[in-house]
Amino acid sequence: MNTFRSRIANPIYWRRTYRILRSYHRSVLATPDGVGELVDHLSGALAGFTAN
Repeated sequence: MNTFRSRIANPIYWRRTYRILRSYHRSVLATPDGVGELVDHLSGALAGFTAN
């Protein structure tokens, strides 16, 4: 969890995080399953991301 929080707040990962957040619509995020999907997507994308 600490790695996720540090990466999501890091400007290096901003573009990837922003694209993922923008890809989800409000209607999807209105459900618990939609929010869980977003968190899974973000954690998977940021866990495997290495900045050079």
